[in-house]
Amino acid sequence: MDSALNMLGMCKKAGALETGEEPCGAVVRSGKAVLLMTASDAGHGAQKRAENYSEWCGAPLITLPYDKDVLGDMLGKRVCAVMAITDGGLAASFMKKLSAAHEGYSEAAAAVTEKAEKQKARARAAANGRKGRKVHD
Repeated sequence: MDSALNMLGMCKKAGALETGEEPCGAVVRSGKAVLLMTASDAGHGAQKRAENYSEWCGAPLITLPYDKDVLGDMLGKRVCAVMAITDGGLAASFMKKLSAAHEGYSEAAAAVTEKAEKQKARARAAANGRKGRKVHD
């Protein structure tokens, strides 16, 4: 089995994966989406809605090399066309595995890694009680 698909399963178990158009929309509106994904055979409406979500929150949108049935089987659903990962570290790890297994995802992997680093820096700053200032390691 593909290691990227295994990583999606880990994201689901960690509670960092939302599946379906409505749950993904809720995650986007809350500002927690780090990466948006669509299945290779997602319908035009689902693809367009995912594009709008991506533009709205600034999260990268990728089309996965897997179809809805494969993703649904992996996640314990009938089919799955749209997904969002909410944890930056898990999203970066998923993209690293996906770009290693399939060509054409390296640019998106770099964007997700950058977004994950920003999310991590914000979390560190909030933990230190310093909003708006840089935290030096």
